[in-house]
Amino acid sequence: MHKRSFTYLLGTQTMSNAVDILYIMALVSLVFHETDSIFSSVLVPLLRMGAQMISGFLAPLILARFQLPFILFVSQFTNWLSSLSCWGICGQRAQTRYGCLCLHW
Repeated sequence: MHKRSFTYLLGTQTMSNAVDILYIMALVSLVFHETDSIFSSVLVPLLRMGAQMISGFLAPLILARFQLPFILFVSQFTNWLSSLSCWGICGQRAQTRYGCLCLHW
């Protein structure tokens, strides 16, 4: 028998992964529609995968060197900075889960 907490975790992870897949599909579709370039569309999932691989390799090193509150602070601060830069570039807030999305200048 599974515990109730495990069932909730399994359900939320499943839904989160399904939404993530739909989000990436929509983002690739949007990039293709805006640029009419297959190369640009392919870069979206490739850059995401590359960033996840790099962060997967670096995470143990960072976690061993710094304390968790400092890591969380730096993570949130850089997220805030990226929101500000996105606001400045686009003239409006176009923040997405994976960073700034500015297709219209």
